[in-house]
Amino acid sequence: GADAVEALKSAGVLDDVLAKIDAGQLQLTGQGGFLPEMVKAVLERGLAAELTDHLGYDKGDPVGRELPNARNGFTPKTVASEVGDVGLAIPRDRDGSFTPT
Repeated sequence: GADAVEALKSAGVLDDVLAKIDAGQLQLTGQGGFLPEMVKAVLERGLAAELTDHLGYDKGDPVGRELPNARNGFTPKTVASEVGDVGLAIPRDRDGSFTPT
């Protein structure tokens, strides 16, 4: 956690984000806010990785064409988090066997 924040500080990214918040150009919390969007991005990346593990091949890998199960879009779901409700796109597989944890 702390190392990641330091890396963002060193790259100037954190200052840019905080300046936008101070200027009223970016909301920190609430729908569409920075924190809920970060939670969304992290969770969706994890879900995508979990589906890749479940299917046994990376997205776009031609080997997937030869296998019976494949990615099959997304299902919307809203989850409650410490920073508020977050709308997620939960990935699906064709045979319905993917149950993310």
